[in-house]
Parts: sequence; structure tokens; C-alpha cells
Amino acid sequence: MHFGRGGRRLNKLVHASAMVIPNMDHEVLNPATRQRVAALC
Repeated sequence: MHFGRGGRRLNKLVHASAMVIPNMDHEVLNPATRQRVAALC
């Protein structure tokens, strides 16, 4: 998803936040990747 420069469109979603996860691809179909993402949430 793209939230505009500096994430400015994300400001409209008051209960949402964004995180940049290094070395993460777009897909989270791999079970190990899903576990990594879930651990960060």
C-alpha cells in the first residue's frame, strides 16, 4: 500500500500505524514469514 509522501494519508486512519520491516518482501504466504510479521505486531 502507498500512503503518500511521508505517510501523510495514514493520518486519516487514527487507529492504524505503519512499520518498515527490513528485508521483507511483499508476500507473506510463507509460514515463517507470517510468524515473523505476527511477532512484530
